[in-house]
Amino acid sequence: MSVLLGLDIGSTRSKAILWNEREGIIARASAPTPVLRGEPDRRDHDAVWSVLTAVVRQLPAPLRDEVRGVAVASVGEEIVLLRPDGTSIGPTPCWYTLAPRQVPEGPDTAILSWQLFADMRAAEPSLLRSAASFTDLGSWVTMRIAGLSASGSFLDRSHASRTGVLSVDGEWDAGALAACGADLVAALPRLVESGDPIGAVAPAIAAAWGIPVDVRVHAGGHDHFCGAFAAGVGQAGDVFVSVGTSESIAQLVDRHRLADIREPGEHGFFVHGGLGYLHRSQPSGRAIAALLEAHGSPRIEDLYAEIADPDAVPLSAAASAFDTELRRQAHDSARLIDTLTSTSGMPARRIVIGGVPADSPHWRAVRSEALGGEAEFVREPELAGMGAAMLAATKREDRR
Repeated sequence: MSVLLGLDIGSTRSKAILWNEREGIIARASAPTPVLRGEPDRRDHDAVWSVLTAVVRQLPAPLRDEVRGVAVASVGEEIVLLRPDGTSIGPTPCWYTLAPRQVPEGPDTAILSWQLFADMRAAEPSLLRSAASFTDLGSWVTMRIAGLSASGSFLDRSHASRTGVLSVDGEWDAGALAACGADLVAALPRLVESGDPIGAVAPAIAAAWGIPVDVRVHAGGHDHFCGAFAAGVGQAGDVFVSVGTSESIAQLVDRHRLADIREPGEHGFFVHGGLGYLHRSQPSGRAIAALLEAHGSPRIEDLYAEIADPDAVPLSAAASAFDTELRRQAHDSARLIDTLTSTSGMPARRIVIGGVPADSPHWRAVRSEALGGEAEFVREPELAGMGAAMLAATKREDRR
């Protein structure tokens, strides 16, 4: 049974998992994702690479010897500007950094890569002009695994969907590229499907990571959608709610319908099965983190225990505020699901919810109540890494 390596670069932690089809996840390791704090926060791509190397090396050596394929899931929206040899020119803003709109015709959400390009064009246009190409964070890691230069740059469509410069038919939009400044970069990355074969692991990387030299390298995808794939979400009408630093809510639709949906809002291409999606999001983990900090940083486990204790009446200020925020997020999430199904014209075939909070019985009860009991919960915390590993198992034809 082939062992597949799935990497997941999240906002707060980077993970490596080993997976096979029979047993599921058979090994896992993680470490904090590095961030250069400042105004704005930036991602040092070489530091991310160093963390991933260390995390992979934590996996059991005998299992690493059995790896046959690798793919990478990562946060969306972040961009990596490339030198001709494929290395990163330097740190770029994290996905959650916001700046005032540089031009009024930007996309509806300021967290798309469109806005990051516009910010860089306003502050450092020479940086864009010096780039041989660009890609997303996960695809850059994939390129480095395979030893590719900028001439081999690519971007999977699930990540490209989060740039704000992809057309509804899945190709680069020349007008949007010019509007945000991305056209200043020398060459565009080629667009691929998640799971597409990219090459084989470079010998130097195989030696550094302790994996075989013939490991297949596959295109990965956006972490939320890799998580949906691992959770079994894969038919038109399915809704997946991925709860982490932010909460991603997506309904799958047939791709050919995207052009016909009036005012679809955020939309794009799923990682599997020739499907597209409609998408909405809301702050989640970041909002909880801010609330906890405002109340002296209590442990979440202690707050859940207090809420569950029938003798804890009244609740402490921290527990009360925490419970109120959980219920607010649950009701806002239900409202956003209603918005998606109204926009698509399709009822929710299934509502599947995943993420670390889903391990809490109280959290699940609050979400079930907000959705009238119509929810399935997946309690595996490493869905994105698992989805990446599953993409590495792909023997595929083009699924567009």
